[in-house]
Amino acid sequence: MVRRFLAARVPRSLTRHAPQPLPNLFDQHPEARFAPRRELGLETIPVSRIRGTAVEGPTQRGRDFKPLPFLRGANWRGRWQRLKAASDRLAILPPIDVVETADGYWVVDGHNRVALALANGQADMDASVTHLRLPGEDAAEAPSASLESVLEDSAALRAVTRRPPDQ
Repeated sequence: MVRRFLAARVPRSLTRHAPQPLPNLFDQHPEARFAPRRELGLETIPVSRIRGTAVEGPTQRGRDFKPLPFLRGANWRGRWQRLKAASDRLAILPPIDVVETADGYWVVDGHNRVALALANGQADMDASVTHLRLPGEDAAEAPSASLESVLEDSAALRAVTRRPPDQ
């Protein structure tokens, strides 16, 4: 209903050449709202396996992960220019947040970084991954986080927070 409302407010001249909307996890898998989740941590994922968005609400992005043309305001253009400049400097960008299902990854945060990766032909990117176990998915197929990586992260955190003894 919200999508019809927004579509009615968008001028026909803009929708005539509008890009295809970005697939939404909750449209594809309505049962995902209540599916169990497991944090897997930081991983390098293939950009080609990113399927769409995991943000509920009306469609705001096209398949290129950029906002639909009528939503690209000055704020977004400035952010896009900063991201492109950082990429040109080979700066390391923060990892995106994704939800993983059996059919791929769905972006929770980092749509513009994915758009930049697609524009640059980037093969892989860093992501903080949460696995979502959908009904019908075999439990044996679900990835498990390594306890070793959790312990390594914990040791690194403790090392950083240790202060040298007072002299």
